[in-house]
Amino acid sequence: MKDEDILDDLIRGSSPLGRFSLTELVAYVGQKRISGVACAREGGKRYYVLFSEGEPEGAELFDEQGSLFGNAATYHLKGNEAFTLYALDTPVADRLILRCRVFDKSHLKKNISVSLPQIGKKPEGIGIFSMKVTGEGTPLGGMQVTIRKGGQVLGSDMTNREGRVSFKLLHGRYECVVSGKGYSLRAYDFVFNPGQPEGVLELGPA
Repeated sequence: MKDEDILDDLIRGSSPLGRFSLTELVAYVGQKRISGVACAREGGKRYYVLFSEGEPEGAELFDEQGSLFGNAATYHLKGNEAFTLYALDTPVADRLILRCRVFDKSHLKKNISVSLPQIGKKPEGIGIFSMKVTGEGTPLGGMQVTIRKGGQVLGSDMTNREGRVSFKLLHGRYECVVSGKGYSLRAYDFVFNPGQPEGVLELGPA
């Protein structure tokens, strides 16, 4: 039996506790100290977040290209998914978490205050960061690109047919995480400066 089928069997016939955005889900489960699993389906992808006594401890992602577990799965969360929550016995949840544990929970506990202006601080410049992802010189469309700063996910999108993707960012230092098309998960640091031309990220052979 496939991993996703095991999860679906556990929640089949169970009464959902509610439907939440990712931010609402983490806050609600933490407040109620629930052990359980939340699932979301979007664009052919199935996301699962596992909780143990209120803490988000595991994550899984399944699509036609395969499966991702733990932090690799959380990098693909955009934050606008609609999750349905189901309760599980804590021992059951803990056993499931063993195979997909999330060690860096900042991707699940995103703090919206990072995008708010700080009183008394000089406003930072903002602009459109654009990049092109290539493999051996060939544009790679359909690649998942995630931008992070300080361990928090600020944006995630797919490259178009020309391998291009763009994000609205404050000027500064960031981390870019790229995956898809047979490539393993890769992370790169970069600095976004005013007037910066489009960047090209060459991944090499898959």
